[in-house]
Amino acid sequence: MMPESTPEPDPLARPTGELSKKERHQLLMHTIQLYDDEWKLAGIRADEEHNWLIALLVPRGKRIDLRSAISKREVLKIIIDSRGNTNIQEPRKRGPFRKLTSWFTGD
Repeated sequence: MMPESTPEPDPLARPTGELSKKERHQLLMHTIQLYDDEWKLAGIRADEEHNWLIALLVPRGKRIDLRSAISKREVLKIIIDSRGNTNIQEPRKRGPFRKLTSWFTGD
């Protein structure tokens, strides 16, 4: 009697429940459209270590680049993992003191 051989795993097969990169990108673009009235897309990053797609959005009414928005913590992040779970991180609201100081400095 010959021992049964186990089939070789398919290197292109995805674990059950995981979305392809294209599917995650489509989901990310759809989610971005939900925020289109107040936010504009500044960039999309891929985190290969955690298998995430991250969209960075900046306020639509402000003339601000991505680097400045990140340093001022005015970035909306949309993170989608390999299973399609979506995490939306909104920037914290500015307190009255920060609003007053930014008014004086012109930020």
